[in-house]
Amino acid sequence: MWKDESRAFGENQSTSNRVVVIIGASGGIGRALLDSYRGEGVALYLVAHNGYEALATFAYDATARGDYPFLRVYRADLAEPDVSLQLAQSIQNNVKLDFGEQVCIDELALCAGVDLMVPERRELTFAERLRHALQIDVESTIVIARALGRFMRDHRRARGLDGRDGGLLFFSWDGVERGRSGETSELYAACKGAISGYARSLAQSLSPEVRVNTIAPGWISTRWGTSAPSPIRARLSCDSLAQRWGEPSEIVSLARFLLSSNASYVNAQTVEANGGYAYSGADRSS
Repeated sequence: MWKDESRAFGENQSTSNRVVVIIGASGGIGRALLDSYRGEGVALYLVAHNGYEALATFAYDATARGDYPFLRVYRADLAEPDVSLQLAQSIQNNVKLDFGEQVCIDELALCAGVDLMVPERRELTFAERLRHALQIDVESTIVIARALGRFMRDHRRARGLDGRDGGLLFFSWDGVERGRSGETSELYAACKGAISGYARSLAQSLSPEVRVNTIAPGWISTRWGTSAPSPIRARLSCDSLAQRWGEPSEIVSLARFLLSSNASYVNAQTVEANGGYAYSGADRSS
């Protein structure tokens, strides 16, 4: 049974009058996204599990320095059944308690995902890895997005607001559309493919008040990527026309665009961020 043991840091204010929620804020992309809001005056609600203590320490120091006006940090193990819905309800309640009924969530980024490539998960059976990935990458992500998405839609609808800025952002995988051999790729394709499909339908349900888009990254230098042996990194770099791995900051640049008013007419889309897919057998020497 999960209960709200979130910790708030800073003053209950948002100098920009914006509230941002990041699920999976301690991971590579989630943490880079958090860093991108420094100095913008937004209030952030951050969710982590294994990285919770480090994230709470960061929140204490960052608000003390004035980098952010307000951060609320949650510890939530999304691998546990029913935690996702309880978490979503807690976030809704805390936003109201912290800022009042007139304030809602402006941006929701669903960055949480299981890293199947780390050693402790590579040793699990296929069935165990599948159950873990389905729970975190599919079920928990969908439950949180559905609950908070409707919260956002109803709030904006009651105030006559459309979806020109803000909205929901999912993360998929660029291998979903093309496929890739191997057990881990099979698992990612199934789970991230489900998310891509769900995001398109959720966009229909939440429009026009809330836009829903998805980023499908290629090989990004997050935890596994930075620790992978050099030969593997070199081989996988060939999957991209850029001939290199992407950086979390490059994904964040796209995320911030999709959540901004500059993307006001972009909705229900999956955008690949992989440097350009390098088709097998292509001759780029001529």
